[in-house]
Amino acid sequence: MATREAYDDLQLRWNALIAPALTEVLRIIEKVPEDERTDLAAFDLGEHVRCGEAVLAESYLKLPSLSALSPSDQMEIIFTELHFRRGDPSRDPPRLEDYLNRFPFLEDEIRKQFDFDAILDITGLRDAIDEEVADLIKFDERFDRN
Repeated sequence: MATREAYDDLQLRWNALIAPALTEVLRIIEKVPEDERTDLAAFDLGEHVRCGEAVLAESYLKLPSLSALSPSDQMEIIFTELHFRRGDPSRDPPRLEDYLNRFPFLEDEIRKQFDFDAILDITGLRDAIDEEVADLIKFDERFDRN
């Protein structure tokens, strides 16, 4: 399955509010080119979490093809979970200790991410970035519809 087809298929399902089963998504991820698996996993994880499902990064990283990813690619998937958890006021905010316990092999990368997040919060840059991203998403949605 080509990556564009996989994205389109998953996006159609999410847009129709038909969440694909995680087991099915994991099978799809295995079929796309290796260099595109991280993006597809991060996209789907974000959709599951955004819809309130308790899907964790480990669900994706346990795949043999994703467990062998570079630390930066693994962090992309973990960051997706962090981003959506941070934005959900109904959930407890992400805690450094929890992520260090879950991913001890990525301790340095996780500490750097939490330090970076703290800087964004202290400086107020997170709000500016979130507004900029929201504007880009709105522009992208308008572009896709025409």
